[in-house]
Amino acid sequence: MDIEIIEESGYENALRGIGMSYDRENILLSDLHSTALILAPKNGGHNKFLESLNVSIRINAPLYFWKEFDTYRAGITKQSESTMHTITKREFKKEHFEGGYTGVTFETLNDLNWIRTQFFSPSNSKKNCFDMIIKRLPSSFLQARRITTNYKTIANMIYQRRNHKLMEWIDFVDHMKNLDHFCFIEHLYK
Repeated sequence: MDIEIIEESGYENALRGIGMSYDRENILLSDLHSTALILAPKNGGHNKFLESLNVSIRINAPLYFWKEFDTYRAGITKQSESTMHTITKREFKKEHFEGGYTGVTFETLNDLNWIRTQFFSPSNSKKNCFDMIIKRLPSSFLQARRITTNYKTIANMIYQRRNHKLMEWIDFVDHMKNLDHFCFIEHLYK
């Protein structure tokens, strides 16, 4: 699993929003930052400024991780490698699966690659070949997605998944320590 934080935005906007709540919109950002640190661990709408801190992340993870990730719908947009458009474009190799050869057998690779070659045969139905690949594709198959979310949603993920059984969730939670404004969600790691 690979995780890369692509871009963050909205910091000043989020803090100026806090300032509006206290009729202090035009004070120094450092003062607003101090107020944000007090509000960040509080729920009940007190930390709603976290919704204005936007994050774009690229994640290359196995399908079994994405099945759980799809639990999070509010506050997230996702774009992914299209299975429909890309699954037959390249030969299946061990590096396309989480854990390499421990994530997929030689037999499965050979089977998928044979079906893939049939996809390009004029005598075979592309739809049938595509269906066969999708139905045989192990859940360890890696799929890249770009997600756009916010600190509030990430905080929720951390809270719910920090002690998860899947190592991919532990990796995701640990990687969020690299966020530019980690100080606002640091309390979730204690």
